[in-house]
Amino acid sequence: MNAKLLLLVVLVAGAVGAWTWRAGESGARSPRGSSSAAQALPHAWPPVRGQRYPDLELPDHRGTLTRLSSFEGKVIVVEPIGMACPACQAYAGAHEVGTFGGAGAQQGLPSFGKLLRQYAGIDWEREPDLVYVHLLLYDMTSARAPTVADARAWAEHFGVDRAENAVVLVGDERYVNPASYALVPGFQVIDRGFALRYDGSGHHPVDHPYEAALAGIPGLLR
Repeated sequence: MNAKLLLLVVLVAGAVGAWTWRAGESGARSPRGSSSAAQALPHAWPPVRGQRYPDLELPDHRGTLTRLSSFEGKVIVVEPIGMACPACQAYAGAHEVGTFGGAGAQQGLPSFGKLLRQYAGIDWEREPDLVYVHLLLYDMTSARAPTVADARAWAEHFGVDRAENAVVLVGDERYVNPASYALVPGFQVIDRGFALRYDGSGHHPVDHPYEAALAGIPGLLR
């Protein structure tokens, strides 16, 4: 592991640590959930780099049942989110528009939009072949699945509802499990063939979230 990736792991671990501590402070159960929940899913979980991405079928922030594969043919950035996670808040844009639900935002982490402009030279809202997916896995308690109402409020707060190429998907209780917990925070990039090309998510990212995952998007768009 190179020095930059090691530093990133330390920063992300701090963010996740704050998220876990928040849940403990509130008296909630462990945010990891039960491993048996993942066994009830109709697809393999978690996603594996180099393989076809699980075809999630979940309600979006408008309550519409949405298949992730409906975006196949485009490049998809999936951001696994715990709503109280400070890094997730920062990536969503908390330093620009304020935090959501009274949670903290990880200092020193720019928003996804700023990171994408820095590392890929792309304004995602102006790139019709790029889809940005907020995958909500945990609500503000960090112990339960979010609701459509949670997702609607999140989308309105961070302006996702105003973007034509972005969506918030609402994970259910089946996704409250250790595999999901390990995905937060970070970014996964799915290519036009619906395979997970870059995995810059979680406590120990396989790829650097910025220098590999986000920087690799222009090549996938060509």
